[in-house]
Amino acid sequence: MSAPRFLGALTRPRSKALRMTIDDFIVYAVLFGSVVFFGGAAVLALAWAVRDGQFQNFERSSRTIFDPHEPVGQLTDRFPDIRRDGE
Repeated sequence: MSAPRFLGALTRPRSKALRMTIDDFIVYAVLFGSVVFFGGAAVLALAWAVRDGQFQNFERSSRTIFDPHEPVGQLTDRFPDIRRDGE
């Protein structure tokens, strides 16, 4: 009794060795280089943020985007088709 036909590719020994072409090598090198570069950039950015004290006071840092014209907790922006109460 033999294996079902759809399992034939899995049970058959490979006759050809897998070969990497120069195009495959270039793709893998670019992918690996990108991962190393962007991963290193992320680590450097995190190290800068820790060294610069960006994580010291989240409460103060979270309020830096507000000013007297746009106070904390007051809705000043809206989509054109959504009206506020009373308008």
